[in-house]
Amino acid sequence: MSLARASNPRYGKRRRMNAAMMAPSTLALAFALFWVLWSIRVEFKFYLWLPLMALALAWMAARRWSLSAQGAVLLVALALASLAWPPSATGTNDVRLGPYLPLFLCGGAAAAVDLRLGHGGSARAWGFAGLLACAVFALTLPETWSLLSGGAVDHKLTHTWFVFFGATWATLLLAVLHGPRWLRAPFAWAPMRLLGVVSFSAYLWHMPVLFGMAALGGRNWPLAGW
Repeated sequence: MSLARASNPRYGKRRRMNAAMMAPSTLALAFALFWVLWSIRVEFKFYLWLPLMALALAWMAARRWSLSAQGAVLLVALALASLAWPPSATGTNDVRLGPYLPLFLCGGAAAAVDLRLGHGGSARAWGFAGLLACAVFALTLPETWSLLSGGAVDHKLTHTWFVFFGATWATLLLAVLHGPRWLRAPFAWAPMRLLGVVSFSAYLWHMPVLFGMAALGGRNWPLAGW
């Protein structure tokens, strides 16, 4: 039966049509797999400079610099990085480390604050800060911003807000570490912890997943933008 189908000209034509339809989707998925690999070059460059930043933070901590003094150093570093590598001049998937330095600097500052606070700090205040950070993230989604402003959806709206996202994510991280139990609970959920363990690998796969969903018509699904 299968030999008869294979010898049928109409069956062969149908197979060629199916292959032609699948080819763009396969190429899109392959392209998506390589689309995100640019970030590995940025990560690699940062790891070369990470020891210097860690030494600077350790030096200030050993001399008991106040958080305000360390904050002033952070502000100067953020200003210098933004002047040397203007966000407006950052290209799509830019492989230079400079434009993304504010993100790494804010992460280092969060580590310094965490070490200084230890088990102290006001859980209620951190809970409020964490909720505020989550609300700000929701507002800066392109679809949410378009809905509120009445304008067109601009998916590149926040692509160069490096200082903003660095500071806001650092705030949320500290809020989860030092905030109330109800704020920590969602992030302590087993699937979320697993996602954290494989965080960068999950990031590398997000574009192939999005391209695959788009190939299946996902752009027309309800709430597709979110």
